[in-house]
Amino acid sequence: MRKKFVSLLLVLAIISGCFSAGIGNITSVARDVGVGTGAESFNPVDFYLSKDVFIGTDVNVYLNVEIIDSNYRVRINSVEAYIPYYTEGGISYLDVDYSAGKVVSGAASFLVTGKINANANSVVRYTIGYDLLDKSGDIVWKNLTGYTYGFVSGSEARTGAIGTYHAYPGQLSDGCYFEVLETLNTIYVQQSELMLDYKIRTQSAWNYSNARTRGVNVISGNAPSTLDTMPDNNGALREGQMDWPQCGAVYRSDGGRWLAITEPPSGYYNFTISFNSWNDDWEDQSNITETTEMYYITNADRVAAFNAAEKIVKTKNTFADGYYLQKGFYTEESWNNLIKALDNAYQVVYSVPDANYGYKVACQQAGTAAANVDAAFADLKYAEHDFYTYKDPVVKEANCTEDGSRLLTCLCGEQKTEVIPAKGHIQGEWNVITEPTCTVEGFEEVRCTVCNEVVKEKTLGVIAHRYVKTVTPPTCTERGYTTNVCSECGDTYTSDYVDAKGHAYESEVIAPTCTKRGCTVYICYVCSSSYTDNYTEVIPHDYIAQTVEPTCTEKGFTTYTCSVCSDTHTDNYVDENGHDYETTVVEPTCTEKGFTTYTCTVCSDTYDGDYVDATGHDYEATVIEPTKTEEGYTVYQCKNCDDNYKDDFVPALGEGVTVSGTVKSFVTNAENSETTETKIELIRVGEEESAYTTSVAGTGVQNYSFEKVDEGIYILRVSKENHATREYEVTVTSEGITAEIVIHLSGDINGDGKVNTIDTARVNSHARSIAALVGYEQICADVNNDGKINTIDVARINAHARGVTFLW
Repeated sequence: MRKKFVSLLLVLAIISGCFSAGIGNITSVARDVGVGTGAESFNPVDFYLSKDVFIGTDVNVYLNVEIIDSNYRVRINSVEAYIPYYTEGGISYLDVDYSAGKVVSGAASFLVTGKINANANSVVRYTIGYDLLDKSGDIVWKNLTGYTYGFVSGSEARTGAIGTYHAYPGQLSDGCYFEVLETLNTIYVQQSELMLDYKIRTQSAWNYSNARTRGVNVISGNAPSTLDTMPDNNGALREGQMDWPQCGAVYRSDGGRWLAITEPPSGYYNFTISFNSWNDDWEDQSNITETTEMYYITNADRVAAFNAAEKIVKTKNTFADGYYLQKGFYTEESWNNLIKALDNAYQVVYSVPDANYGYKVACQQAGTAAANVDAAFADLKYAEHDFYTYKDPVVKEANCTEDGSRLLTCLCGEQKTEVIPAKGHIQGEWNVITEPTCTVEGFEEVRCTVCNEVVKEKTLGVIAHRYVKTVTPPTCTERGYTTNVCSECGDTYTSDYVDAKGHAYESEVIAPTCTKRGCTVYICYVCSSSYTDNYTEVIPHDYIAQTVEPTCTEKGFTTYTCSVCSDTHTDNYVDENGHDYETTVVEPTCTEKGFTTYTCTVCSDTYDGDYVDATGHDYEATVIEPTKTEEGYTVYQCKNCDDNYKDDFVPALGEGVTVSGTVKSFVTNAENSETTETKIELIRVGEEESAYTTSVAGTGVQNYSFEKVDEGIYILRVSKENHATREYEVTVTSEGITAEIVIHLSGDINGDGKVNTIDTARVNSHARSIAALVGYEQICADVNNDGKINTIDVARINAHARGVTFLW
């Protein structure tokens, strides 16, 4: 469990954090979730510090907020740091780096910084104002207050009691004197050394052996009741006197337990001690006084102060029943008294021994700190119910006819309901629902503009017909009349009839033709009605003859056409004449057949026949010998035509060099994967065609070789089915070269022979501009060969790696 100084952490509406502190092996335990009905009934948030106690003048700690119930969120409103015992004015010099309105859903830390003086020694109280939200960000409780405690001390120095000590506090007669050699020890560091030891030193020119009376007394101030001022000389107590050390020409020192103290009560002590030394025979006597301060806190008081505070957060009595303390649950005065008592208690618990204001206050209050906490706790008084500060009301809105309500909730869970009076209707304008017609009454109403309920209504009487007249004039055969139609309801009737006018005919005589009779046509010029009369008979055709002579392929005939009506018919057919062909012979060539062409002298009809086979080439061979740089060959030239070709090539006689090495390829899921060839080409730089080409079959590492390669700079290109083509630039020298080459599967970026999630991750990083692929890796990743690497390539490589859709 996390060790904390003090937590008053409010949950929902009550402080959710618990007081926790530690002394020695004592570690506080957070109080269990309670069973209350209000905001204090559960604990979803915890506040604590990264360091409970900070030593040093440059403060640097973290105030942590942690959600311990994932159903809730916290919105920070304010964070304040208060140092009660830094100076008597209580001025804070700490700053908390936080953002008002920050919502914490898991955990958050706020940096606490400040520069304090070395004499600072004070408890620090952190007050956190916040709202509690649900998962949706809606406020559950608002204006809540949480607390946690820390401690700062500017210096860890343990200076002990303070006072002024003289190097030569007093002179004895004849030059003999004594002085205090040591100051008070730090009594609050080791309990086993609770004593105030003084040593004395004497010096004189003469020896003295007689005893001197002495006295050690507290003469003013408040000294611990356990302080013993009786001297102890070498272990033997002397009542009223002691033997001083012998003095000679050289001084000597001796020690004595002049003051002794058992464990005092906690407190601040300031007192003056008198050291008296005299002898009746001496003229001089010496009285020396020393003033000192003591600060002390008993371990019992520290534990009691801690237990008193812890008892509050662990209590199961009537006060809590598992609740958590919340500021607004109690009166301001009683709450402030509890906080002040807790400030005092934890100042006692954690104050670092030091001679300053904070530790002085802790010593003064240690004896009553526990009782003050108990009393302040017992004196907590419930505040009046506050229904408006911590919980948004549940509102049921009032409507026009029904009252609404506001359900208000106090921090303690108490609820009350406020009535929101009904608003009443707000009357709108008259609205026509049904327009009146000639046959149906109309209807209109007024509705409420808020709830739309009808608040007024009335009927509207029928209206008169609104006839529209349409005049239909008389025709030759039909009467004329007026149609009256109501524009509202469609009611109709006719009126104002006018008699028909009768036809007004005009006549037209049509002469007879070779195919039709003649007649007279009568047409009414008003309505276009018509009839025919006075028919005359048709007249004969007047034919004209036209003769067409026969041709090689078509018959001859005579066509008769009527000059009046163009009627036509054909007669007097004569048979076709047939073709009169002439012949032209075409002789055969080396590659083309011979044939005879037949052409008609009358109509130019033509066709080929009498084919003769081609004679074929008659080649004559000419040998071209190879040179050092050029290969040799034989030229075959046909004797009968210009056809020729080269064959029987012989390599150039030049020396050349060997280019060889190994090529590595991989197995795919293709059936012929093991036998597919890998093609290797040497291409001169600046040229497109391969100068040398070879291939090897199979997968894994294979040997390849080019013989008699000319010196120069080449592109060594390697390609294979389902692999990404790769190119190397090589320089072929007179010594030849050996090149070990590897070609990757398409999609295999790292060249391990597999396309898996490693390759998917790398191509995805490139596509998202996280880690760019370059060179051959980029070629392997571009599986769709579009010159780009994007989400398409990522998807295809991922599908292959997952066995969904294979690349090859």
